[in-house]
Amino acid sequence: MNSRMRNRRRWQAVGVNVLAWALSLILMAPLLLILVNSFKDSVSASDMNLALPASPQWSNYSVVVEKGKLGITFLNSMLYSAATTAGCTRRCICSSCWGSPCPSTSSP
Repeated sequence: MNSRMRNRRRWQAVGVNVLAWALSLILMAPLLLILVNSFKDSVSASDMNLALPASPQWSNYSVVVEKGKLGITFLNSMLYSAATTAGCTRRCICSSCWGSPCPSTSSP
């Protein structure tokens, strides 16, 4: 009876894993569609299919970076991240000394 329960649990685990993989593939399909269409020209991309482009349009990415001003946006995000990290680090250091005596530099 114990081996029967182990077999049943094993098959349940296999079923759950197969279901998880199937759902993952279904959810990844739109991302794959976006990725494939990002290399197409505007006429081919309007078809919205998974056919690979005849000639990849790498210039699409440079147009997005230029028109979307992603350079300055990236720098802005880095500035906010660095400031937030510095502030959180400072707060953690200060709160670690609060409530417990910090070591003093003078000797008794």
